[in-house]
Amino acid sequence: IVVVRCSVPACTFATDDVSEALTVALLANRGLAHQSRTEPTAPFRAPGLPGPALDRPRVDVGMSIEEWNVFTSRWD
Repeated sequence: IVVVRCSVPACTFATDDVSEALTVALLANRGLAHQSRTEPTAPFRAPGLPGPALDRPRVDVGMSIEEWNVFTSRWD
């Protein structure tokens, strides 16, 4: 069995205990891990324009059961 090493510089992965077909599959999968990842960008918003105003949930000690049920169903 041949020792096969990852071709990416600074990667120390090597295998000598699996068949050739499995080695090829492992190295192909390993190559995916070495591909550069791009970070998702934040959505663009024009400078100086505020976002939409959001109503905050309001809870009061004197709420009725019906109001509480509406509150919990909306914010669950």
